[in-house]
Amino acid sequence: MLNHFDDTIKLRKITPTITDGFATQTVTTREVWADKQSATRQEYYAAAAVNRRIDVIFVVNTIDYAGEEELEYNGDIYDIVRTYQPSLDRVELTCERRRQRDNK
Repeated sequence: MLNHFDDTIKLRKITPTITDGFATQTVTTREVWADKQSATRQEYYAAAAVNRRIDVIFVVNTIDYAGEEELEYNGDIYDIVRTYQPSLDRVELTCERRRQRDNK
């Protein structure tokens, strides 16, 4: 499989902190090159069977991935629900896009 790495994503690391006695979170981001791929039919339906959704897969260089659990792409936040390393130098990040919640 040929990877073009022509997209950029921001890997997001969430660190819980205490500020003035209140629990908060610090978000740090790193921009890396990625190859955007569609989820396969099998992945899509397997996720739906356990009430999950797979929206996209990003392939990144192994050296760029440090265990982050979410990423940002084109202004949308994605949860990384699964990682898979098909080779020594590549990691596939299987992602679910967060849906906006109603403010009711």
